[in-house]
Amino acid sequence: MVERPAAPSHPTKAGAAPASGYSTTAMAIRLLRRSREPVAVSTADSPPWERRSAEALHRLFYLLLIAGPFLGWVSASAHKLPLNVFGLFRLPAIAAPRARWGLVAGDIHKVAMWTLLALIGLHVAAALYHRFVRHDHVLARMLFGTRP
Repeated sequence: MVERPAAPSHPTKAGAAPASGYSTTAMAIRLLRRSREPVAVSTADSPPWERRSAEALHRLFYLLLIAGPFLGWVSASAHKLPLNVFGLFRLPAIAAPRARWGLVAGDIHKVAMWTLLALIGLHVAAALYHRFVRHDHVLARMLFGTRP
């Protein structure tokens, strides 16, 4: 039997995950901006269930966007993966190699990021619902930041 050399585990993860972590960190900064300049996530004529759903979805977005990069950093530390910030500097390890809590953080990170992806899909579906079913201007507000 011919043995093949071991392929690197998840070759795309090494480059894509930190980059997406940085972008989600940028989104966390948006949360700070939104806390100073609040914007309604739904229109006044939306039914109560829609307003509650929109509010819950946005809260979940921000929770995952803040927790995700931190969990990824902990997981990378536990797996002894260096994290460079745009090639400028390296983030210090915040978990010991193979630390149980760091490995658990990695599992939570994976579930959180898949959940975030599902919520993004739900968000897109809701925007299309507003555009093509309700015929309101929610999609324009999302894309262009226009206010009613």
